[in-house]
Amino acid sequence: MANIGKHKERENKMSEYEHGSMDIYDQEKTYHSFLMLGKWTAYICIGILVFLAIVGT
Repeated sequence: MANIGKHKERENKMSEYEHGSMDIYDQEKTYHSFLMLGKWTAYICIGILVFLAIVGT
């Protein structure tokens, strides 16, 4: 019976959430860093391919 009380308590906490009220600054910062990492990785790979095409190895 104790589990039922915990379930009701958890259900009440979830119902208090308001869409758009969470601070997402850290998530945005991490996502921006991830995109920058992907962009620079692509630049480096393209640079290596161009260098190998010019050198002809």
